[in-house]
Amino acid sequence: MIRNITLGSPGNISKALILNILASVANLIPFIALAKIVEYLFLNRAGGAIDTGLLWRSFCVMAVFLIATWVFENLAAKYTYELGYKQAADGRIKLADHIRKLPLGALAGKSSSEIFDTLMNDFFKIETAITHELPQFFSGLCVAILCSVLFLLIDLRMGIAMLVGLPLAVVLLRLMQNFQQRIYLKAKEINIKEAEGINEYISTIKTLKAYSSVEDSFNLLTGDIENVKKTNIEHERGLGSLITLSGMILRIGLPLMSLVGSYLFLAGDLAIDTFLMFLFVGTRVFDPLELALANYAGLQEASVSGERILNLLNAEPMPGQEGLGAHNDIDIDQLSFSYCDSSVLEDITLRINENELTAFVGPSGSGKSTLVKLISRFYDPDQGTIKVGGIPLAEADPSKVMEKFSVVFQEAYLFKDTIYNNIKFGREDVSEEEVIRAAKMAGAYDFIMQKEKGFETMVGQAGATLSGGEKQRISIARAILKDAPIILLDEATSFLDPENERIVQQAISNLIKNKTVIVVAHKLRSVVGADKIVVLNQGRVVEVGRHDSLMEKDGLYKALWTYQEKSKTWQMTA
Repeated sequence: MIRNITLGSPGNISKALILNILASVANLIPFIALAKIVEYLFLNRAGGAIDTGLLWRSFCVMAVFLIATWVFENLAAKYTYELGYKQAADGRIKLADHIRKLPLGALAGKSSSEIFDTLMNDFFKIETAITHELPQFFSGLCVAILCSVLFLLIDLRMGIAMLVGLPLAVVLLRLMQNFQQRIYLKAKEINIKEAEGINEYISTIKTLKAYSSVEDSFNLLTGDIENVKKTNIEHERGLGSLITLSGMILRIGLPLMSLVGSYLFLAGDLAIDTFLMFLFVGTRVFDPLELALANYAGLQEASVSGERILNLLNAEPMPGQEGLGAHNDIDIDQLSFSYCDSSVLEDITLRINENELTAFVGPSGSGKSTLVKLISRFYDPDQGTIKVGGIPLAEADPSKVMEKFSVVFQEAYLFKDTIYNNIKFGREDVSEEEVIRAAKMAGAYDFIMQKEKGFETMVGQAGATLSGGEKQRISIARAILKDAPIILLDEATSFLDPENERIVQQAISNLIKNKTVIVVAHKLRSVVGADKIVVLNQGRVVEVGRHDSLMEKDGLYKALWTYQEKSKTWQMTA
C-alpha cells in the first residue's frame, strides 16, 4: 500500500512521518503532566502541604511539550505539504513524459478521459494521501501503539478493557478492504464514462443538432450523470457506515475502561494515580486511533490510484539508443502487425528509394495509414524490420527518428495559440522571416494577413476557428519549417473542396521538393506521376509499379482507377 501511494519511493516520506509521530507523542505529554497535577492535588485535598515547586515543574513540562508539539507540527507540515505537492507535480510531469515515449499500442483501449483521470484525479488522491491521510494514519497508529503498550504494562486489566474493541475494529476494516476497492473502481469507471459522455456531447453538438438528436444525446448524458450520483452515494454511504461502525466498536473501550476502573478502585484494587492516568491519557488514545482507522479507507483508495499510475509508468517505452544516418532510403522486410489481436499487415517487403515519391493506394482498411505509422515509428511491428538509411528503427532513439520525418495527417490538429506559434511549433529557434516564408510556400500567407491580427490571431482549440483548408495549410507550413528529409502525407487533401485542394496541392509540391516522400492517396489521379505506386489489399502488397505499368495489368489498381473514372459521370437524381 505505502509503495503504491509513494509511487515506489516509500523512503521519501520517512522524514515527514517521523515528524508527525513526534508531534503526536509530544502532544500526549501535557496530558500525562495534567494527570499528575490532578493526582497530587487530589491526594493533598485533606489539607496537607502543597508543594508548589512540583506544580510549577509540571506546568513547565506542559509548556515545553506544547511548544515542542508546535515545532514538530510546523516542521511536519512543511515537509509533508512540500513532499505531497512535489510528488504530484513531478509525478504528472514524469508520467506525461513517459506517455510520449510509449508506442501507441500501449495506450490502446484507453480513452483520453481515462488517461486524463489518471493524470489529474489519481495524482490528486496520492497528493491528499501524502499531505493528510498518511501522516494522520501513522501518527495516530504510533500513539495508539505506544499508549497501549504503556497501559498494558501499568495495569493489564485496565489496558485490556480499554483496547477490547480495537481488534474487532481492525478486523472489520480488513474485511471491508476488498469491498471498498471494488466499489471505488466501479465509481472510477462510472466517473470516466461520465467524462467521456460530456466530452462527446460538447464536441459533437453540431452533428447532434444537424440530425435533431440533441435531446436523445442529452438524455444519455443525463443517465450517465445520474449513474455517477447514485454510485458515489452508494460508495460514501457504504464506506461511511463501515467506518462509523468500526469507530463505535473501538470506543466501546472507553465506557468499559471507566466501568472496570471504578469497580477496581472501589474494591481497593486500583490506585487512584493509575485510575487518573487512564482517565486523562487513555481517552486521548481513541481520537488518533479512530482517525487512523478512518484514514485507512482513504489510503486504500489512494493505493488503487497509485497502482493505476505505476501500471502506466511501468509500461515499456520504445527501446533504442542509436541515431539515424544521413541517407533516407527505407527498407521494409517481412513486416507484420496486428492491432488488438486483429491482423492489419502481413509479410510486407518493400523498398522506398531516397528522394523519390512513393504512393500507397488501395481500398479502405487495406493498411495504408497503419504502414505510414509504422514507418514513422508510432508503433513497432510484431515481426520484421524497417530500416531507414540502413539503420533498424527498432534500434534507433524514438526522438531521433521523428527528427527525420515531417507528417501531414488527414485531419490537421492546431493548438490553442496564435497562428504564428502554431506554424513554428517544434522549432523555437526560427526567425520571423522563416515563419513568413513557410506560410507563403504553404499558400497560407494571404488568408492569414486578411485576419485582423494577422499571424497573432488566436486559433481555437483543435483549430476550431479556422476552415479545414486553412488548418491544412498551416499544418503544411509547419512541416515546411521543420524541413525534415522524409515527408509522410496521409490523405492530406481528402476532406478539402476543389479550390482548397488546388491550393494545398501546390503547397505540398513546395513541401516535397528534394525529399523522400510517401503519400497515402485515395484519389488515384493525384499520384499518377509518382515514382512508385504500392497497391495494398487486406494488409498485403499486391502490386508495385508506376501508373503506366500498373494500368497494363488487369489488377486491383486498374480496377480502382476504372471505378474512380466512372464515378466522375455520376449524377444525383430526384
